[in-house]
Amino acid sequence: MKIYTITVVLVGLMFMFNIFGIPTTSNKIIDSIGGTASSDITTSSLFGYVVVFLAAVGIITVAGIMIGQYAAQAAFTAAVATFIGSIYLLFSADLYSIVKLVGFYSGVTSWQYYITWALIVPLIAGMVIVVVQFVQGSDS
Repeated sequence: MKIYTITVVLVGLMFMFNIFGIPTTSNKIIDSIGGTASSDITTSSLFGYVVVFLAAVGIITVAGIMIGQYAAQAAFTAAVATFIGSIYLLFSADLYSIVKLVGFYSGVTSWQYYITWALIVPLIAGMVIVVVQFVQGSDS
């Protein structure tokens, strides 16, 4: 149940970043899907982000199903883990966008930049640990 709770919180944070206007990766994807003035998504300069993200999700899904079959896990567990892993990948990209934003405003040698990294790296490591626990079946 822990993986589902964390996923709901992270998706909520991604939407909060979007509402507050913080330029993150998910914000660019949402803008390119429905937030642009043009009705043709291929004319958007953000079309590349969507293509790269969808390709990464596809590669992660195929790899997760292959690993799940090799590790004798159920296909459902492998599919759910790869879907949630792709959400975590997108959230990690959002966190990296925030780090770049902090580095832009405060400088990459400032203490704020290093504090931001110190807060974000354990969060990303925790997301990886939660997915591994879910695949192992020890998620409580």
